[in-house]
Amino acid sequence: APEGFYLPPLPADTRNRIEDLDVGPYADPLALQNEAFYIPSLNGPSEDRSVFDRLMTELNFHTCWLNTGMQFSREICLGDDEVVSRSPTYRAIVERVSSFFGVRVVRTLVNLYRDGTDWCNLHHDQYHQGGYPIDLTVGSTFGDSRRLVWVEKANDRHKIEIPQINGDVFAFSDRINANWRHMIPRERQCGPRISVIVWCTRYKEDVRRAGQADEALGKFPHMLYYNPKGPGQDYVARSSRYGGYKGGRGRGGRGRP
Repeated sequence: APEGFYLPPLPADTRNRIEDLDVGPYADPLALQNEAFYIPSLNGPSEDRSVFDRLMTELNFHTCWLNTGMQFSREICLGDDEVVSRSPTYRAIVERVSSFFGVRVVRTLVNLYRDGTDWCNLHHDQYHQGGYPIDLTVGSTFGDSRRLVWVEKANDRHKIEIPQINGDVFAFSDRINANWRHMIPRERQCGPRISVIVWCTRYKEDVRRAGQADEALGKFPHMLYYNPKGPGQDYVARSSRYGGYKGGRGRGGRGRP
């Protein structure tokens, strides 16, 4: 079935709103052009939670660890060809965002933030784990609202707070990933949220010429459904001063927003 069978129609207005969010004395909207994106309601209106409900039904989420032994506070579904093929809603989201941004999908996963105590600490994405040609991260959010906070590495007083409202989409390039870090802070009162993360390459023609256009979805060699250090060897990610409250689960995890 086409993606429209599983997702609400595209909104009439699909303009990039990221520059509206870069405010204050350090704002530099020109540096964000074609590098950072915020598209409200690309995957549906905020009041329509049908996509969230279907993802909760179609996907299995697991406790997950980095290969360092750090346990993520949220639950994760690591995407591969089999997982995506079994979830028509997940597949429709991946197809919509890859078509919208004109990219080839490299790998993908889905996060489940069960409540406001699930969080993600300040980090940059690990583009080079596994040797894949990644230069764009795309995130789609469903369920309860959260905040995605970007902090510039060279000036940590320069922050951009991106709403993560049901149906919204954000994206950032390898240039942004190199110069900024990002996090999902804790919230006091919050229900479950799902984020579908897709890592892509924007240079599809170069990939086709290399004979890799139909390559299988990439793996996550640094992320596991068990602790590779052994039982009881988890360690805790540090809390951040960039937002959120101090209570709740302590393991934010470096990984994906």
